[in-house]
Amino acid sequence: NNNNKPAATTTLTNTMAANLDKAQQQTIVQVTLSLSAIVCGFVAYAQYVVLPRLALQKPPPAQDFNHNNNNNNDKPQTIMSEKGDSIIQGSFQTFLVMCLSTILLTGPLTYLHNDDFEAAQSNLTSSINFCESEFENLEAIAEPANTISSLTSYVPLAIMGIFQTGHSSSCYWKEGERDFVLCYATLFMIGIGSTLLHSFLTAATQGGDELPMLWFTAATSFCGLQVIFPSVVKGVKSLVVASVLACTAIYVQFRANFAYFYAMFSIYIGTLVFSIIYIALLMNWEARPNGARFKQRVLLPLARTCALTMLVAVWIWNSEMVGCAHAQGYEKGSVVAVIWDRVLHPLWHFTSGLAAFLLIQVFFAADGFAKGRGVPVIACSRWLGAPLVIFPNDRIHSKLV
Repeated sequence: NNNNKPAATTTLTNTMAANLDKAQQQTIVQVTLSLSAIVCGFVAYAQYVVLPRLALQKPPPAQDFNHNNNNNNDKPQTIMSEKGDSIIQGSFQTFLVMCLSTILLTGPLTYLHNDDFEAAQSNLTSSINFCESEFENLEAIAEPANTISSLTSYVPLAIMGIFQTGHSSSCYWKEGERDFVLCYATLFMIGIGSTLLHSFLTAATQGGDELPMLWFTAATSFCGLQVIFPSVVKGVKSLVVASVLACTAIYVQFRANFAYFYAMFSIYIGTLVFSIIYIALLMNWEARPNGARFKQRVLLPLARTCALTMLVAVWIWNSEMVGCAHAQGYEKGSVVAVIWDRVLHPLWHFTSGLAAFLLIQVFFAADGFAKGRGVPVIACSRWLGAPLVIFPNDRIHSKLV
């Protein structure tokens, strides 16, 4: 860990981890560029080839239907059209809510100053640092902006998702919705682990952040693969569980070397990108009743928004990892210094949290439709804006959407 840092009054006080050499930074850039080409190709093909072709097909007339369970007569009922709400509008609202809440909570802390920050920095044991100056404002919290943005991004989205799955039809809960609850649970663990990591920057809290990231990508990979390979779900689950155990053991053994974590995380991300593309483009949904309408109005818009959000998140993270050393050359308080010190990593939290939530929604919609739950709609959360997949006969409380 680099603890020999310049004075806080001149430049950014933080340097990236010593184990991220030039070769590893180049690898990160190359992986990001490759992912960008794949995602952009997928989005362009979906937008300009598949969706126009589906629009030429005459869909059945849309009908309004009630998403509340008829047994819940004591609760106000929510009626919405089959078209649903705007995914982009809801995602943007979620992003704004996370940004504003983080600014309101972090803003007052910027006026505080910890005179003994250098002594606190000498006790860091995590193998990777971030661009935010550690312990500059508070003695108890290393990186206030990164800490608070962890709580305002992953945690509320995870709670929203658990609330969503918990209020779906009870019979479906028995059939496999627990897999999606596990996805949201690991997303919640990412939020708590990230909060602890940015608060203390210790080896233990680093594991509490990075291990849930591996577990989340593994859990969501299974949810996507079970849609693609429904006939061998047990085999897929065994393979994913074995990979989780292996990755956990490798991480514990080689935690200090970021390359191991990055390689395992990249493999899971590659599996997720493959699953999204295969489910959205290669599966023959049109052969199913109402499949074309489902693909046009729900699946492709969700997958497209998820892929673009994921791409933005990866580029933000890449910019921080590769550009932090360059940003240190700017005067503290300059635009570049402030962006790398207080803006980029919170933006990574917002966009990656939203991409993770949308990813689960894509697989949730595909899994439910494949199992005969009908054509869902997209309803945006009232208080957060998060786009939610809602199937006919789901029990959705009026305060949720």
